[in-house]
Amino acid sequence: MSELLGRRTVDQLLPMRRLSLHDLLRTLLDASRRRQHVNISEELVKMGIGTVGRSLVGSTSFWEYYYGGDNHDDDDDLDEMMKLTKEVNMLVGSFNVSDFIPALARWDLQGLDKKIQDVHHRFDAMLERIIERKQDLKYSRNNNNYHHIRSQNIKDLLDIVLDIADNDHDQDPDIKLTRENIKSFVLV
Repeated sequence: MSELLGRRTVDQLLPMRRLSLHDLLRTLLDASRRRQHVNISEELVKMGIGTVGRSLVGSTSFWEYYYGGDNHDDDDDLDEMMKLTKEVNMLVGSFNVSDFIPALARWDLQGLDKKIQDVHHRFDAMLERIIERKQDLKYSRNNNNYHHIRSQNIKDLLDIVLDIADNDHDQDPDIKLTRENIKSFVLV
């Protein structure tokens, strides 16, 4: 478990942080060339979410940047994660009448509970896809690119947690990381 927060892991994630910074600088340069205004606050938030997303679940663009490849599933998930994170922020910041008049809570007058459940299900489905893809790659004997990257000790946080979950039963059979535990870790 100490592998998650150690200096080695932080150092391993440096290329992903650089890629997020590279994306930000490219956006600013492109806007500059077109002489367009840029909302720096919004771009910094995008960079932060992108960095956290890449660090947690990896990114195909990271792999393409360093090793070549043509699969964009991880980038699609990263875009979806950014979109869902914005929706969560909007929902958390929404004024909810039920917070001030508890008797109205059971009617969900504003539809916030329904929206929260929808975002929760979409986040859960996205994380399930990401975990499935990671496990398929991990156990695929034909995926030389993935195994080359792993042999270079380039792992994102989800790789580390999945490794811990796989090795958990060897260390303590009474404690087992479940799929729900893993998804909760990624969301926190």
